[in-house]
Amino acid sequence: MPTEVNALTLAAVLTAAGAVGAATLITGIISQLKRLPGWGAILDRGNEPTAVLALSALLVVAAYVSTLGTVSAEGVFAAVVAWY
Repeated sequence: MPTEVNALTLAAVLTAAGAVGAATLITGIISQLKRLPGWGAILDRGNEPTAVLALSALLVVAAYVSTLGTVSAEGVFAAVVAWY
């Protein structure tokens, strides 16, 4: 996975290393959210899968927007398939 700050692309997220990195990032974010007052109780009630879904969608959207030149139907479809 690229180490440059500006190298977050949809292609990088879709690699095996990108998937491992994304999973590690999302796990870390959720573990930190569990420590916050209010958020911990919400996540401990079994809402971790929803949080993972939202954070993974956010990561794919961020990768898609970083590569955005023009919006096309193919590009939106690729982002949806990547997220799914």
